[in-house]
Amino acid sequence: MARLTDLTLHDQFHPAEGQRQFQHRANYVSDLYQQFLHGYKPPNTSRISITLVAEQKPTQAWIVGSVAVLDQYAHAPTYDALSDPAKLSFLLDRLHEAVGNLCRAFHWDEAVFDHAYHQVQKQRFVFRFEFPEKVTRDGKKRAHLLLEKTLTHSRLSACLDAGGSTVRATLYEGPNRWWYDPVYALTKRGKWITNDQFGVHTTCPYFRAWYSLPLGIVGTE
Repeated sequence: MARLTDLTLHDQFHPAEGQRQFQHRANYVSDLYQQFLHGYKPPNTSRISITLVAEQKPTQAWIVGSVAVLDQYAHAPTYDALSDPAKLSFLLDRLHEAVGNLCRAFHWDEAVFDHAYHQVQKQRFVFRFEFPEKVTRDGKKRAHLLLEKTLTHSRLSACLDAGGSTVRATLYEGPNRWWYDPVYALTKRGKWITNDQFGVHTTCPYFRAWYSLPLGIVGTE
């Protein structure tokens, strides 16, 4: 069984904002929420698909193959009246309510999802993750990766500490592709190439970027 690849909110409750803007918000929230699941995958489930609907009706959850599916009520006039930051909170609440219904229907570990919900709130919807520190072979320099996202863009930076001098350099920047973002593979590949170069490297697709301390520049290939 594949890992949990995505947790998606779909729109059938027809908010006033355009579909593209809504989907950016919804994908941003669900991607951030999923990161705080820390790899948890509900039994026999590879995807979670939640549709926000305008009609209140009894909750019904079902499984299609390995996809857990549920319709969740959302009130469009309430959503439309909110500020942009409050819309993120509204979507998080609808997402978490729906996931709670799925947990009870299929006996998933609800505590894992509760933790993710509270962590997103604690982080105030800021998509920012720092990854474990790496030390050079000579033990004199340290570096770690920093992932940041907006609704539309992703950025991966190298943060280097060389004897008290701190440097931050962008290794990768591109469109936010949410759960399928190639930046996630890069976050697992940070390393010191030499005692003076720190970077990332993936083979499929091929991408290599590094920061050179002596030259003070980023190299890519």
